[in-house]
Amino acid sequence: MSTFAYTFAPRRSDFLTTMSEAERSAFGGHVGYTDELFAAGVILFKGAAQDGSLGIVVFEADDDTSARRIVDADPASSVTDLEIRLLPFSVAAIRSR
Repeated sequence: MSTFAYTFAPRRSDFLTTMSEAERSAFGGHVGYTDELFAAGVILFKGAAQDGSLGIVVFEADDDTSARRIVDADPASSVTDLEIRLLPFSVAAIRSR
């Protein structure tokens, strides 16, 4: 099992205040999708910058192909005004809250 991160960053600075209905729907789907993966133990942690400039999901997958499938299945992947990056990731330390 390997660890990966995907980040998403809006291409518009006013993204949070100008989201279309389709973008809002995609983000609603994103929350449900990532909540399910978290409950299943796939996602280690997820979160976003409070100003909306960056979101991150850190998760485990068998390989690069499996990781890409997880990202591509996220409804947020359908939002064209997001830059989405998938990266191998090393967790140096993590604590529970």
